Amino acid sequence: MKNATLLNHAWCLLASLTVLGSSAPRENSAQAAKSETPPGATGSLLFEENRKAAEQGDPKALFELARAYHRGLGVAKDAAKALEYTRLAAEKGYAPAQTALGSFYGRGVGVPQDNPQALRWYRQAAESGDAMAQYALGGFYEAGKLVPKDLNEAIRWLKRAAEQGDAAAQCELGRIYFTGVDKAVSINFGEAVKWLQLAANQGYVGAMNNLGYAYDHGLGGLPMDPPTAAKWYRRAAEGGSAGAQAGLGEMYRTGRGVPRDLVQSYMWLSLANMGGNVDGKHSAPEVGVLLSPTELDRGEKLIADFLDRTRRAQTASSEAQK
Repeated sequence: MKNATLLNHAWCLLASLTVLGSSAPRENSAQAAKSETPPGATGSLLFEENRKAAEQGDPKALFELARAYHRGLGVAKDAAKALEYTRLAAEKGYAPAQTALGSFYGRGVGVPQDNPQALRWYRQAAESGDAMAQYALGGFYEAGKLVPKDLNEAIRWLKRAAEQGDAAAQCELGRIYFTGVDKAVSINFGEAVKWLQLAANQGYVGAMNNLGYAYDHGLGGLPMDPPTAAKWYRRAAEGGSAGAQAGLGEMYRTGRGVPRDLVQSYMWLSLANMGGNVDGKHSAPEVGVLLSPTELDRGEKLIADFLDRTRRAQTASSEAQK
């Protein structure tokens, strides 16, 4: 790829968290706090059970009430009460609630934006072992946001989250060890591949793309292995990575790692272009002029089908979170 960027930072590090919903605006994390709904339990029944437990001061139940008010589960949505119960749970030391409260202060949701308060709650949660807060704190130190920039401190917190199975932290550690971040740390390819592989095995799109790129170009002590690169590119491309779509499109264009197929190449390069990838922008038209009208129609149909599947999956995900 002409303009491929090694180990895309944006895919790895997304420190703005929303933890009251069933998912955060980042990829899957083994430690993401989730409601535990017993089989057959209705929203109203679960709300009542948590309300009774909350009256006894149970911090987890208080946070579950916050979730219920946030998402309208068994009760009408009420942002003020969601914030109130989140604060009560956080003040009782419940780490997921502390992470949520840190997010509220950091983004100014329901409260005036207050960076010192955001940092206070994130740090408390991180020190209590909450992986999402550890990941966020690591990101703050890496970016110099809310705290002085300190890459060693960033690595310490990211590693604590990664060791708990947090895929986002694993991906970011892989990127740091692979690139050295402008020589700020020693490059360690063994560590880089280890963390990227762990994140990729969890289905983390950024790590799959980065691993595909490493195998595609024989980086980090890995062999140049086009079939393995194509495998990781494909998984990341299906997940929406424009970089992986461009990589897979180029492989179909040249027949490296996959059978040469210009229709497939046109499809993936066009999707990469739609996602803002520079390689896709330049290469999709180049491949398009090589196709017959029938082949071009097939390619456009594949693109439309992919976009339709993606929209339906996003809609189903949104519905599941309501």
